[in-house]
Amino acid sequence: MGYKLLIKIFLLSILTVEAVFALTDIERIDKLVKDIKKERIGLSKTDAKKAKNPFVKAVQKRQELKHVKKYKKRKYNKRLSLKAIVNNRAKINYKWYSHNSTINGYKIIKISNDYVVLKRGNRTIYLYLKNKKNKNIKFSSN
Repeated sequence: MGYKLLIKIFLLSILTVEAVFALTDIERIDKLVKDIKKERIGLSKTDAKKAKNPFVKAVQKRQELKHVKKYKKRKYNKRLSLKAIVNNRAKINYKWYSHNSTINGYKIIKISNDYVVLKRGNRTIYLYLKNKKNKNIKFSSN
């Protein structure tokens, strides 16, 4: 029976401590609400007229940019990657192309067993298969 009384006293002391802290929290919250309700003093009308606009420079820069000639964005060629060759068709950058197709301005002039030749003007590009698994895949039609 001594333990039951000890437990009751312990629980009662915890509850009283919690109640005291709860009262202080409520008082603190009430004080904060009163502080918020107070009228705040801002700029007077004359001071507001004298104040500088912090956004003036941004507006001026935007207006200056409107007068600058707009240049076309230069298109950068994506890196070309040969993924597979099947029945004289090449899979480049996850799309299938055949002989005389164009990709990024380059024309496919030759499709071999393990490489593809692309040409634009006097520039020639050779794309090779990277994985040996992909080499020499051909299907024959009977």
